[in-house]
Amino acid sequence: MKRRSAGINRRAFLAGAGATGAWALLGLPGCGGGGYDYAPLVALWRRRHALEAEHLEALRFTLSPNQISAGKVLKLVLRDQQGGDWLFKVGGVASCGARAIYELCTLFGWEIPELQRASVIVNGKEVRGTLQRYIPDARNLVGFVKEARRGNDRLTPRAWSDLLQSQLFGWITANHHLHILQFIATIKWGEVTRVQRIDNAVEWYLVGHDRLDESFMTPILASRVKHSLLGYRWMWDLFQNGHAPLPLAEVYGLARFIAAAPDELYAERFREGIENEFDCFGNNSKAVLRGLVPDLVESFDESSFLPTMMARKNTLPTDIAALFETQLEKAGRRVAFFDGPSHRETGERIIRGLEARIAELEARLVQLGGHQPPRRSIEAVTSVEAYGIIRQVLESANIPKSRVEQKVVFSDAIVALTELLPHADNPFERQGIGHAITHLEGLIENPLSEAEARAQVCCFNSIFPVLPDAS
Repeated sequence: MKRRSAGINRRAFLAGAGATGAWALLGLPGCGGGGYDYAPLVALWRRRHALEAEHLEALRFTLSPNQISAGKVLKLVLRDQQGGDWLFKVGGVASCGARAIYELCTLFGWEIPELQRASVIVNGKEVRGTLQRYIPDARNLVGFVKEARRGNDRLTPRAWSDLLQSQLFGWITANHHLHILQFIATIKWGEVTRVQRIDNAVEWYLVGHDRLDESFMTPILASRVKHSLLGYRWMWDLFQNGHAPLPLAEVYGLARFIAAAPDELYAERFREGIENEFDCFGNNSKAVLRGLVPDLVESFDESSFLPTMMARKNTLPTDIAALFETQLEKAGRRVAFFDGPSHRETGERIIRGLEARIAELEARLVQLGGHQPPRRSIEAVTSVEAYGIIRQVLESANIPKSRVEQKVVFSDAIVALTELLPHADNPFERQGIGHAITHLEGLIENPLSEAEARAQVCCFNSIFPVLPDAS
């Protein structure tokens, strides 16, 4: 990988951002393009995030009865004292990327589930990761959009707008690790009123190789998931067949609004991920990516990332217009979309959403009251240390094809897991380590085929039952 000779400091970071073009400083009257003053919107956005941080600080968590077994990242579903569920993902993978995307989306009016970087006490130990708020009663979108007879007509205009905005925001954040099951739907009175995207990440290594079209998909998923479920081809297929009334003019107006916004505000969202040497941007660590897409990782020029993303933001109207015109041509249709909402209309819409969210957070804080008890440990049948060993040994690239070699690797891992037991004072921690050992013992008895080895990456989390009664 092409790298800098030293870490990025703030001055160098902002100088690199500024190299792509001057911008008005935040907080000054009339900053941004088109005569629109972004400062009031930015102030509300900052107020929103300050209140979300204050609200999170006041929450106290226990284990939720609703746990998730799928996935390669260790997870716990936690419940706060107001009855809300949160998904806690252990570790730093995607933490900078998911947070950057959340901040940018909320700045420009596209709501996705709240995501915070946080620490939780698990079995007496402080564990860092991310917390993502659950959307009550959300359902997978896939059942509504795969076939017209199953409910395309139940999507409201707002839901179609959410879908089209997803592609726009995915482009300006390199959020390409996407399949259709990552869209969740909010249902009200039998209609899909909102669509939100989960599992967001900045897939930095694809920048320079990606495209804003209907067919681009990450090679990591393309090798093991049906292509019809990836990217946005399914959405544009519906559009071309007359089943998706996508609001082209509205989203083109949003593209203009984003392009005219202060560059520094956009660039700053990527700063922490860059300073962490890109390791917390994507859905996989840099070490794992070197095994999955070595050519992309090794050829990636870190110094080009921010200028490329800045240029992408500033040419967004041109790029999104080219996408729309291509899709209209394929559909044999003509739609005027250049007369979309003005900056003022778009800004007012976003401000209304920010004001509503601020009012909601202020009400929640009043309900919680001023003083909260000390945080308590989450007692769960799991082990972060055991998960670290399991994840290392069961990455598909690390599993030998030879059954004899598999036995050696798994036996060595069992020894490492066993060495954790004398240091595990918590009984649930010991149970979690025991489940990891049992899992590897089962693999020694029944060695993995190559296809089964690839499938292992989807079930690391299921090794640990989490709920004490379930163990």
